[in-house]
Amino acid sequence: MRPRKTDRHLPACMYLKHGAYWLVKRGKWTALGKAYGSALTEYARLTKPSTGGMPNLIERALPFILKDKSASTRKQYEQAARVLADALQEFNADQVTQADIADIKRAYADRPNMGNRILSVLRLIFHHAVEWGEIPNNPAIGMRRYVEAKRDRYLSDQEYAAIWAAGSDSLRAIMDVAYLTGQRIMDVLRLRLSDITDGGIEIRQGKPGQRMLVEMTPGLRDAIEAAKTLIRPARAMTLFCTMRGARPYAYRTVRDMYASASEKAGVANTTLHDLRAKALTDIDREGGDAQALGGHSSAAMTKRYLRVLKTVKATPPTAIKR
Repeated sequence: MRPRKTDRHLPACMYLKHGAYWLVKRGKWTALGKAYGSALTEYARLTKPSTGGMPNLIERALPFILKDKSASTRKQYEQAARVLADALQEFNADQVTQADIADIKRAYADRPNMGNRILSVLRLIFHHAVEWGEIPNNPAIGMRRYVEAKRDRYLSDQEYAAIWAAGSDSLRAIMDVAYLTGQRIMDVLRLRLSDITDGGIEIRQGKPGQRMLVEMTPGLRDAIEAAKTLIRPARAMTLFCTMRGARPYAYRTVRDMYASASEKAGVANTTLHDLRAKALTDIDREGGDAQALGGHSSAAMTKRYLRVLKTVKATPPTAIKR
């Protein structure tokens, strides 16, 4: 719900007015008493959720929502579910209105991505509640999402080369394979040696689960061979792995490696995700199929990755006529 500006020690919907504590819910003021301790006891009695309370509904619906989702999406949805369980802890499913949802949305006006994620999860939760016959309709349907700013950062060849030169041997190999395959960084870090064939690299995308074959090119073959020369434990199963445990690199580790090399190279405002955007933009400019390389089901999804590099050229009048 909307964050408090005063009396932040009080639980949600509990207010102090004229020396007494009140429970305010759906416009109704219920007296709790003047003593703080007894008021909290009464508050707990009145707000104790029933078996149909929102936290219970969220807990029951979440496993169905997370099914078949990628690890990163599961983590984001679980975070959104925790926010919702806290914000709606005193509500039953049939008590939540669009006004209540709008309050939650407004609390994330400065974080539109998170606000939209919360709206998406809440809509899915209520979808299950409707299917289970617990509520007649879904109050989250029709709630407008925030407009998220589209990232338009394009990593130039010169910037790529500078970061590459400033990075470790491992980062250089990861960058090259990520760029030449056009895949998400997590899918690159999970590449197994057995996925690599003379014909190309077989990839099962973590998001959205697309199976694809990235054809082997001379440049990609060179990048793979360079990656294989990295020092690795004999039992390693993946192309990129740590020396300790022979496990795939964690995303956070590679993210920090890239950030450090970018800072050293003097290249600002860039993230690992810019490698995929650069790959899809470059293949599109070369006349290739960016949608196929990205593994996207729609051209609209691919368009989110393409960076507009063309500058409009305009010719002014030849002279001022007097």
